[in-house]
Amino acid sequence: MGRKKQSPIEDAISVASLFPWWVNILLAIISFFILNYFANIENQPVNGMENIGQFASKQMFITFAMFGKFIVPFIFIIGAIASAINQKKRKRLYSSVVHTEPVERDNYNDSLYDPIDNMSWQEFETLVSAFFREQGYSVRDCGGGGPDGGVDLRLRKNGKKIIVQCKHWKTYKVGVKIVREQFGIMTAEGADEVIIVISGEYTNEAKEFAKNKNITLISGEKLRTIIRKGQKLQSKSKEKNNHPAPPNCPQCSSVMVERTAKKGKWAGNKFWGCPRFPKCKGIVQK
Repeated sequence: MGRKKQSPIEDAISVASLFPWWVNILLAIISFFILNYFANIENQPVNGMENIGQFASKQMFITFAMFGKFIVPFIFIIGAIASAINQKKRKRLYSSVVHTEPVERDNYNDSLYDPIDNMSWQEFETLVSAFFREQGYSVRDCGGGGPDGGVDLRLRKNGKKIIVQCKHWKTYKVGVKIVREQFGIMTAEGADEVIIVISGEYTNEAKEFAKNKNITLISGEKLRTIIRKGQKLQSKSKEKNNHPAPPNCPQCSSVMVERTAKKGKWAGNKFWGCPRFPKCKGIVQK
């Protein structure tokens, strides 16, 4: 599905809608006062042919400011409204998954009703966007041009750059081809990780390809579980780059250090030891 061609103003509104609504309101106020200031500047009369170009360019800017002081704030205000609507829609879709368990449709049909399965692909992208916001990520919606777009969301968290692809396919499993393509996009963009979120399941070949790579595969069932149980997503880049903080010593409260047992039956095992050893012999097993 190709993206419908839009006017420059519609494109500007689409970009503005990606900002929080309060940012748009602030930008609308600031842009009005700045452009209103320039719109009221008087252009000096021409004092010779050499100044005509300067006079004309300045007059064009003043004219732009006269109209722009209404058009630019209008764009930000419409963007604020669209942003607020999108925020409400994300919360509604997220809530629909949190509070709705799969139930039988009727007494004559054994299939189950589930809100994720009954979403459109656009609604599924909106749900996934809300999901990552709940996980503490900074999310930029790319406004995917269709159900098979390259990158649907761009995430930031703890300095990590992550791209996300959403697939709302109900009829068959997502295979290794999609996973390979997303791995290629991640490499080309220099992203730290790619996360693929689908409404169904992955083939075994896709799961095997994702092993030992910064590729996180989230199936529909895993997405439902994380949302409904309020769990935190443990992505591969987080597991690889983040380590648990050392505990405090149970005896003297010093920040402990990692040590390795060199002899005895625990030789080779790692543990937390007190940095004040041998004065303090506090130990915490890992």
